[in-house]
Amino acid sequence: MTHATIRAFDFGGSGVKTAVYDVTSSGVTLASKIERFEAPDYLRFSRWLAEAVDVREPTVGVSCAGFMDLDTGVNHRWAVAGLHEYPLAAEIRKVFPKAQAVWCLNDIEAHLHASLLEHRGPVLAIAIGTSIGIAVSDEAGCIVRARRDRPLECGQIRLRTGASNDEVWWALGAAGLEEQQEKRGRSDGAKQFGCRVGAFAAQYAALFHARTVVLSGGLIAYNWEDMREATQAEFAHNVPGWMSDKPTLLASEWGRETALVGAARYAYSRMVRLA
Repeated sequence: MTHATIRAFDFGGSGVKTAVYDVTSSGVTLASKIERFEAPDYLRFSRWLAEAVDVREPTVGVSCAGFMDLDTGVNHRWAVAGLHEYPLAAEIRKVFPKAQAVWCLNDIEAHLHASLLEHRGPVLAIAIGTSIGIAVSDEAGCIVRARRDRPLECGQIRLRTGASNDEVWWALGAAGLEEQQEKRGRSDGAKQFGCRVGAFAAQYAALFHARTVVLSGGLIAYNWEDMREATQAEFAHNVPGWMSDKPTLLASEWGRETALVGAARYAYSRMVRLA
């Protein structure tokens, strides 16, 4: 398979995005405008989705917050939507009869897939928005999971930090940045927050023997220029000396589009595997 046109969805904490991509083994190109919906109706999700979007593509890639099962397409815990054991892939196929294949993965893993082709593996993805999440690949570019039906989860890990809440989901999420900026101002607060992110990234780069660490998410897209230098300096300072193959840390080139690109690329990879 050399080419596929894929509809991508991103069901995230800040709403829903969707677009169509042309995907090949070497790249991805946006083939439609990106539609955004800030207030999806999760109480009547299937009906709302059918009314909001017209899907004509035979293949759909889905990035979704929560405990996505890679094989069944069931979201075991979709906290943003208030849904549990929700058959997301099956519901999308039901809503859009032309969608012959629907491939779903966790949103942080979609961020990871957006970066796999361009960077040396293992790749560690750290996505930061309202909260923070991690995903990692092996050297062959496959998602690493301890359980097939659950993504990696780091939110309840505690940091040694001056944040008023030391759990990672808060201290390294939007609330942690806002707290620093209230204390120090926008620029200096972002730099201090960047130091916190860099130290965290170095620890997990060592844990997974990553060669590349990619930061993404809305918080990074909006604040990277203010925090870049401090983040990279703290990362370099905290990478253990025994890592002779020093990892590289950078921000995703895809910005706010990262999860959509990753969902499209993941769907393409599953198609190729079945071809």
